[in-house]
Amino acid sequence: MPAALGRGTNLHPWLTASDLAVLDQWNARLVRLQFHANRPFVAADLANFLNFCGAYGLKAIISLSVIAAERDTFFDNDTYKANYQSLWLDIAAVTKNYTWEVAGLDLMNEPYLNQADAGKWNTYAEALSLAIRAVDTTHSFIVQPVLKDAYQIDTIGSLNLISDTNTIYSVHVGEPWSFTN
Repeated sequence: MPAALGRGTNLHPWLTASDLAVLDQWNARLVRLQFHANRPFVAADLANFLNFCGAYGLKAIISLSVIAAERDTFFDNDTYKANYQSLWLDIAAVTKNYTWEVAGLDLMNEPYLNQADAGKWNTYAEALSLAIRAVDTTHSFIVQPVLKDAYQIDTIGSLNLISDTNTIYSVHVGEPWSFTN
């Protein structure tokens, strides 16, 4: 991301224009909007949020997380994976209309697998990116390595590049834990 984006923060999708006005006062220019796969998705809510972003000059990274109850079995459960992909397709149907406001699509926040099973994430990330790209042809993907038995910086070697060249590879660094979480 260019340095011109300046300040930013993580947010949830149920914000109002007045919430974003505070970020405007901070001179924030980037927000990371975190969705969780178990919460109902309403396309109008995302569209309203992105409209607010446009009004306040904010760019948004859209990120989706697997819920904790499913994360240990997610990659071995075809229903979970199909539902997750379906949610991403619903999100992409909205984001494709916001070429300026959306800075990127974070395919999965901290994929929860051991390094030995990273191939499951690599395969799913490729399939997921292809499905989303069929709907949203513009925005960058953000792909993270697995995170379960080691910090992401230590597992980046097990991450395969996806075929889409409009991709940013990202690691989350959680040390020191008392400061970052």
